[in-house]
Amino acid sequence: MENAMLTVRNLRFAYDEYLLFDDLSLSLPAGKITALIGANGAGKSTLMNCIAGTQHPFSGDIIVDGMTYAQEGNQIRRSIGYLPDNFGLFPQLTARQHLEYAAAAQQQKNANAIEQAIAVTDLAELLDKLPTALSRGQRQRVGIAMTLVHQPRFILLDEPASGLDPVARSALSQLLKELAATGATLLVSSHILTELRDYATHYIIMDKGRIIRNGDLSDSLQWRLTVTEAGAQQRSLELLASNEVGSEVSHLRLEGEYIYFSLPATENSSGLLRQLIMADIAVAEFTRIGTDIEQLYQQSIQ
Repeated sequence: MENAMLTVRNLRFAYDEYLLFDDLSLSLPAGKITALIGANGAGKSTLMNCIAGTQHPFSGDIIVDGMTYAQEGNQIRRSIGYLPDNFGLFPQLTARQHLEYAAAAQQQKNANAIEQAIAVTDLAELLDKLPTALSRGQRQRVGIAMTLVHQPRFILLDEPASGLDPVARSALSQLLKELAATGATLLVSSHILTELRDYATHYIIMDKGRIIRNGDLSDSLQWRLTVTEAGAQQRSLELLASNEVGSEVSHLRLEGEYIYFSLPATENSSGLLRQLIMADIAVAEFTRIGTDIEQLYQQSIQ
């Protein structure tokens, strides 16, 4: 992949005798937000730990912005901001002291960087508070600010929306989009698939240590078709599944009265609609409904 922030090649990792990753490879585009999706135990957190350098694979290469851990490990760690799942805060430190600690740990001596992290995460009114006086969403904002204080170009967030209320989740989505707009690259793991589509541009689906599907969310668009006659459903399904329509139809399925399918974003759908009408199928609806991450996930794990 050209302009890749991250390239993983032939990664192998095991817990005792359980081999989790066997020859795992992937690329991550720079300046984009990639959603990392999978069930518990799929390997998402372990993959993030390996990328961040907190766990070490048995073999394989992890290349971040052209750098390898073998030669430039410290520089890679300074270029990454990582918020793990279930991160902890020090009970005796205020929010500001947490940011000062994170800045010192990352050798960030620019005082403006702390102020920028405060502004981006809207922490100005919480700086003198201890963690026990903060809500779950506020503690999450402190954690994200600590992740950003050294101004990383590559940001890893493991379940950042976990435990947040709807208002806090909306604010988090907006924050992630703003970070990407500055040129940062984000890899975000989440079980809340409906919210990932608010900000993610790309996706990686994992299952049992394997990447089973990945891509650009704009590459494939979902369509919905309804017909006026019940008997026409089967004929529509057969036509869409055949090679006669001249279109790259994929992920075809019937749900009640609706027929769903995917088309490449670059494909002109009018030709497909014309084929349906020429086949004497009375089309009641032919609607583009965008890309649904939840549907992509369900289709991939079936």
